[in-house]
Amino acid sequence: EYARATDPSDSLSVPVVAMLEVDPVNGVDDGQSPFKTVRAANIAAQAGDTIMLLPGDYVTGLIIFNSPVNLKGPSGQGAVLQPTFLESKTPGTVVISDLAVTTAGLQITGQALRFERVAFNANIDVNAGSSVGFVNSVFANASGDALNVLGDASVVLENSTLTANDVGIRAGATGSVRIINSIISGNTTADLVGVPL
Repeated sequence: EYARATDPSDSLSVPVVAMLEVDPVNGVDDGQSPFKTVRAANIAAQAGDTIMLLPGDYVTGLIIFNSPVNLKGPSGQGAVLQPTFLESKTPGTVVISDLAVTTAGLQITGQALRFERVAFNANIDVNAGSSVGFVNSVFANASGDALNVLGDASVVLENSTLTANDVGIRAGATGSVRIINSIISGNTTADLVGVPL
């Protein structure tokens, strides 16, 4: 589908990008926005679309991204996402931004996942083979490892803060952690475990 309904080879044609709203109170999972659940909006989303979460709590289990989409909360992190597992199966980047994540033991798997302006207050496992970026994010008050980099997972932490957790970052021998302009201090047991300085 193209904005000008012209031939895709026409240099003036641009793909239509949709904004899909999710409203946990008034939404309906009928294939049209606003949706009630993140899962239904994600199924309907196409590459480049933005899934906009309205303020509220979103308790969900598994979220699998098959297209490079943006999952965005309202300004001020008025949306709280509580998934147990996030997976990206797309070669394009999935951006998750402007929300809070409160699930203890969240599992993250896949390539090209990027979290921007996300507040985490639970322990996160980045599974082997994954590539994940955290930008302008805060990890605080996790009981256990705020960020656990498993196997050969690769994590980039940029302009982010990890504080008041049991452990800030724990990485396995083959994991890769790149820290850029971030604050990692005030964690109870250790700030860094297995992360080369």
